[in-house]
Amino acid sequence: MNIKYEIIEIPNSNQKTYLVAYLEGTMKIFIEDVLFFNQSNILLLEFAVTINSWLRDVKSGKDTDFIYETMDHEEPIITIKQVQREEYEIDSIWKEENVEKTIISKSEVVISFQNYLEELNKTIKTKINIELKDIPNW
Repeated sequence: MNIKYEIIEIPNSNQKTYLVAYLEGTMKIFIEDVLFFNQSNILLLEFAVTINSWLRDVKSGKDTDFIYETMDHEEPIITIKQVQREEYEIDSIWKEENVEKTIISKSEVVISFQNYLEELNKTIKTKINIELKDIPNW
């Protein structure tokens, strides 16, 4: 799994208090080089906060499903549900039409999420001089 993003909207000075709600971008998720998810207007920091919470649970030994719910939509956008001890099934209400639900390993999810957080942290540090650790609810 590979998560790519591009920041489209950077919060202005009045919105910096609520970065999670205003930093938007396009996000693509690839599964084995096949485009699985491709959406614009994703709240990239909100997604990062959800990832961070899930990673904390996993590192503490909890086997929990990843469910990305957003303040902008009623249904979960992306779910990664455990189907076996080390296997997860990724699904999305906005997945590409030619893609079925896909099984991925737990380690692949963890590594992909860690990479996303590292890259996003570098990007926001450069663009808006803030780090993920400074985000509320981090």
